[in-house]
Amino acid sequence: MKTYDLLLAALLFAGPALAQDTGIHVAGHWTLDVYNADGTLDESRAFHNDLVLDGGSLLVRLLARDAEHGAFQLRIRGVDGPLCGDDSSRSPCTLAEPGTIADDPDDPLDDLMLEIINRNATNGNPTILRLSGRAVIGFAGQIGRVSSQQYYCQYDEVDLCGPETAGFLRDFTERTFDVPLDVEAGQTVDVTFELSFE
Repeated sequence: MKTYDLLLAALLFAGPALAQDTGIHVAGHWTLDVYNADGTLDESRAFHNDLVLDGGSLLVRLLARDAEHGAFQLRIRGVDGPLCGDDSSRSPCTLAEPGTIADDPDDPLDDLMLEIINRNATNGNPTILRLSGRAVIGFAGQIGRVSSQQYYCQYDEVDLCGPETAGFLRDFTERTFDVPLDVEAGQTVDVTFELSFE
């Protein structure tokens, strides 16, 4: 069902845009809220990001039925190295849909929630895809880059494209910060990413 809602959103917004010869604008809006261990808000940052070349190529393949999409994930990368995990398995902060290939079943805090929001009041069609989750920072450092990512498989392999088996992963959108975001071990980062086609 998620596949059809996402493709329907792309097609519905493509029609008017193409008729006006203005193209399709893919908008990605992020909010990062950094909380201290005591629950107080340390810093909040909101920004837009860019569709990357692989992301545009994947949209074309999905609409042409050349690929089938799998799960989304969000990734937070440190300037000088990974910020999550522990000394034995330090890693980039990855928020993944529960039960998917990148999900850590032992860490429910990093579960990624996917929902369709802001349905069009006139016709009820979806307008925004929202992904949200929380990362626990394990190491002091700076967040320098965030990206949304998409698993996919070849269309003729759709039967093999389950949540735990999708074999290809591509960056969809990304943002590199001009001014990195400072974080400390023990803080949490609430992440919200909203994708729309305008």
